Amino acid sequence: KMIYAANANIDGLAEDTAQNKQLKGENHFLRAFSHFTLCTFFCKPYTLGSGAANPGVILRIGTDYNPNPVRATLGECYDAIEQDLLDAIRLMDPASVRGNNGYARKESAQALLARLYLYKGEWQKCIDICDELIGSDAGAVLESEVTTLFSTAQTSKEVLWCVNLTDGDMAGFNPKSLIASM
Repeated sequence: KMIYAANANIDGLAEDTAQNKQLKGENHFLRAFSHFTLCTFFCKPYTLGSGAANPGVILRIGTDYNPNPVRATLGECYDAIEQDLLDAIRLMDPASVRGNNGYARKESAQALLARLYLYKGEWQKCIDICDELIGSDAGAVLESEVTTLFSTAQTSKEVLWCVNLTDGDMAGFNPKSLIASM
């Protein structure tokens, strides 16, 4: 459902306004995140076996779905994820959601791209994107006090993306069942 919704939004949004660019970038990030998570759960690591030739997952790019899908290779999956993240980085404005980590933003896409390069063993690309993400002053993006990091995750400068559950989200639900479903 998440991939289909992201595909529908990507297909339906023009890049004519800053808001549409941001939304389209967020959807590229969400599609990349979804495919990456599926690969992490259901595929061999990139560095084991046949590497890029390892079986991947079914790639869903666009809303026109094939009724007889074919599993892509892990290399094809990682290429699609990389392209989505590069598109997300290009489209998202770093200032548009500053201070609210409940929204995907450019830094979220950069961090996931760094992880993708790490998993592929592309060390220099990983280092380069991390250097760009952190910058020359690590203190500017790290919290001085870590004991409150989780309670302030939605506004912490150290958190790149979080799913924030509010009291309204949890109304009528057993908290144990919510945590189990995350």
